[in-house]
Amino acid sequence: MKLLTILALLISSAFAKEITVNSTPTKADVKISPLSGGNGRKAGETPYKISLAEASTTYANGSDIFIVEVLKEGYETYRILIPNFLKAAINLDVVLEQKTDLETIKKIDKGMADLFEAQRMIRSSNYEGAIQKIIEVEKALPKLSVTKELQAAAYYMQNDYKKALDYYQQAFATNTDNLDAYKMVLYLEKAMSVSKAGSK
Repeated sequence: MKLLTILALLISSAFAKEITVNSTPTKADVKISPLSGGNGRKAGETPYKISLAEASTTYANGSDIFIVEVLKEGYETYRILIPNFLKAAINLDVVLEQKTDLETIKKIDKGMADLFEAQRMIRSSNYEGAIQKIIEVEKALPKLSVTKELQAAAYYMQNDYKKALDYYQQAFATNTDNLDAYKMVLYLEKAMSVSKAGSK
C-alpha cells in the first residue's frame, strides 16, 4: 500500500502542470496573490518555476484563479491572471518596460526646449552660445545623438570641418538610424580627402 502511494505521488508529480516565468531583465521578483485580494507574497525570482497546484495552495489560499506579478525596481509591473484548472503548462516570457518617471519627463522636456534654443542660436550665428547650451543638455541626456549632431552643425557653420566630422561621427555611432549624420560623415570625409589631395 505504501509502495502504491509513493508510485501515485510520483505519477501525479510527473504530470503536474507548471508555470514557468522568465523575464528580461532577469532576477525580477515573482509575486503570487489570490484573485479575491490581499497583498500576495514573493514566491521567488526569475527564472522561476512552480506547479499550478502549489502556487494556488501556498500563495493564493487555494484559489482557482490567482494573480502572478513580475516586478523589478525601475520597471513597470507585469500582471496576469492564471486559472489553476488549466490542463497545460504555462510558459511566460516577460519583457519588462522601463518606467518613465515624472523627473525623467521634466528632464527630457527641458532638454528639448534647450535644443530648440540652441538651433535658434545657430541660425543667428551665435555658435559658441549654442555649443555651450548643447553641452549642458548632453550632460543631462548623454544618450541623445541629436546633441552631437547640433554640435557638428555649429562647427560646420564655423568652417571647422575637422570638429564637425568628429561630432557627426559621434552622432551616428550613438544612433545608427541617424541617416542625416551618416550622410554628413560621408560628405565631409570626401570633401576633406579632396582638400588634402589638392594641397599636395
